[in-house]
Amino acid sequence: MFNIIKQDKDNIVWFEKPNLIHPYMIIGYEGWPDAGKVSSAVLSYLSSKLSPVLFAKLKPNEFYFIQSEIQRPQAVIEKGIVKSFEMPTTSFGYVKDALKQHDLILIYGPEPEQSWDKYAQIIINVAATCKVEKIVTIGGTFDAIPHTMATRITASISQSDLEGEIVSKGIDLVDYKGPISIHTLLITSAAKVKIPMINLWGHTPHYIQIPNTMGCYDMLAKVDLLLNLNIDLEEAKNAGERLYEQINQAIEMKPELKKYLNILEIGFKKENPGHQQPINQNIVKEIEKLLNEKLN
Repeated sequence: MFNIIKQDKDNIVWFEKPNLIHPYMIIGYEGWPDAGKVSSAVLSYLSSKLSPVLFAKLKPNEFYFIQSEIQRPQAVIEKGIVKSFEMPTTSFGYVKDALKQHDLILIYGPEPEQSWDKYAQIIINVAATCKVEKIVTIGGTFDAIPHTMATRITASISQSDLEGEIVSKGIDLVDYKGPISIHTLLITSAAKVKIPMINLWGHTPHYIQIPNTMGCYDMLAKVDLLLNLNIDLEEAKNAGERLYEQINQAIEMKPELKKYLNILEIGFKKENPGHQQPINQNIVKEIEKLLNEKLN
């Protein structure tokens, strides 16, 4: 039986208290932990395929600087009439499993900008209240790696007995020291109440500064493998293949870019993951320029 931390009724609005069967929870964010749009694209794809039912939302003022350019409220105005108005927030949706094995909770929104402790407490409380059996968070990080290799996916875990499951799925357990995202606080909070949790990170090539649809597909495939979601991934796979074909065509136009890609490939094969060649910002700008010309 999971322990529920003190409830925060002032910052979350419940529309429904769903009755779920052995649910899993998947969390994704916009912002800093969303390199290549891997996190947001995964949640968007799952939502488009599963049509989750909205059952709760966070009140935004506690967690977001809504006056900032990134997190300003969004509106649609037609012929002078405001048709819709939306504040930045975190939304909670659920999906019922037709086989009645594992229902699913999808949580999505911008990474919170403040009050992280309170935010993490709310997320873990929702997981505990709904008796979630496993939490998976999705993140994206830029890395000096080649797109010609399979997307590297790493993980951190809330408890050591998850190690075998992770390694068996071809996911590397991460060694890291540096700035963190909300994912790390969430996994620390989950560990305290003994909810199994896995933070997955898709390492996307630093020279792909547009949404990395192949990274999204590879991440979706790992999530599907971990949670047995049985999601149709054909659309995601096709989008990823199209992008990488365009990248290959763009790089073929410039011998110096092909040379740089070869350096990344050699480094990726020879060196320990996480210790690749340093990022060449000039190359990044050149490939970005070529991609923009080709895709626009």
